[in-house]
Amino acid sequence: MVINFFTNFCHLRRIHAICRQLGCDVTARLVTALVLLHLGYCNAVLAGLPASTLAPFQRVLHAVACTVLDLKLHDCVTPALQELHWLPVTERIQLKLYLMIHNGPFSRTTRVQITEQLLLSPTKQDPSSDHTGEDPSKDRNGNCR
Repeated sequence: MVINFFTNFCHLRRIHAICRQLGCDVTARLVTALVLLHLGYCNAVLAGLPASTLAPFQRVLHAVACTVLDLKLHDCVTPALQELHWLPVTERIQLKLYLMIHNGPFSRTTRVQITEQLLLSPTKQDPSSDHTGEDPSKDRNGNCR
């Protein structure tokens, strides 16, 4: 996993160096091909992990949004993610699980049972299960990163 983060940031630095010549559309395609696909690969195994474990993935996603839309360091990233129609990491993981269940070789009853179990499990992590209890998309003062 650590190598994956280094690879993502390495690709991102290279893209950032030429993004002004490429334009937003081409940069978004490059980032999707080189970074976001790595970020989404096998992320279903991360389901149910605390926010502190998922924070590095969220940081990569925020860095990608900043690169694509040429945001400054202290700009809020959440509206940028919405503008790009990108889901936060926890929702990406849930979507991947739902798609695996929907497209998998399960009977209709099994699909319904598994989906109900996923819906019953909390989407936001318990503060007691996360040692920091902080939202990875906000700084200590509650401002967007």
